[in-house]
Amino acid sequence: MIALYDKLEYLVIVIQKLERLNINSKSLLEDPSGISLFFFYYSLLSKKDEHYDFAFDTLEKVAEEYTDLPVNPTSISKFGWLLYHLNQQEIIETDLKEFFNNTDTLLQNSMIEYLQKDIYDFLHGALDIVLYFLSENSKKAGNYVSDFIDEFEKKAKKQLNLLLVQNAVTHFLRYYCHLAM
Repeated sequence: MIALYDKLEYLVIVIQKLERLNINSKSLLEDPSGISLFFFYYSLLSKKDEHYDFAFDTLEKVAEEYTDLPVNPTSISKFGWLLYHLNQQEIIETDLKEFFNNTDTLLQNSMIEYLQKDIYDFLHGALDIVLYFLSENSKKAGNYVSDFIDEFEKKAKKQLNLLLVQNAVTHFLRYYCHLAM
């Protein structure tokens, strides 16, 4: 366990140096929000306020970035998931309903748009937003997820029927070609 703790401590030092260089890849686990998540959990292990403070300061910077700049819906949903996760684990305490009050409709519309365009990607598509709504854990979010499931099921049935027709036509054509030879 000591060797693992030493490696984590080394990682903490490296990340803090990189953070000062303002590294930002816009990916949940690589950008400052991921760094914040790591430091919140590391602060529980190290029991050092400086690690918690670093995590919280980093999280505040990310929140400022999301409120000051236009960002895409999946970035909002990733950040929302992060805040809900930290709140549910009682690592932070904040009223997230107020913070995300105006974003749910945008995210719901984006989720359905991604579904219609067959963009289901867990990291950059409809399922990413579904995860956010699942973490929100409210009746409204539950309705959004239920709507997504209904639309997904309709789309899947249409695609399955199309696939079955294509399969039947393909078998018929192969059979017909076989008979013709």
